[in-house]
Amino acid sequence: MFVPVFFAGIGFATTFRDSRQPDIDIGSNIAGAMAGGLSEPMSLMIGFGNLLLVALILYGCSWLLGGKGARRTALPG
Repeated sequence: MFVPVFFAGIGFATTFRDSRQPDIDIGSNIAGAMAGGLSEPMSLMIGFGNLLLVALILYGCSWLLGGKGARRTALPG
């Protein structure tokens, strides 16, 4: 049940280790956690099937607006 959370933590820790702007990255992580927590009650209003559509829209916006961060390279040395 907690396997996805475990792997998400590993993925974040790995990318955070190589970050050039750790303050922005940790802030984005906290903002994403807050948005996820706030969107949880939305499933009661719109249903779980439609919540998938909302998640896809949010992931698409994240990809469009923050795509440069995923292509960062490791710091030399």
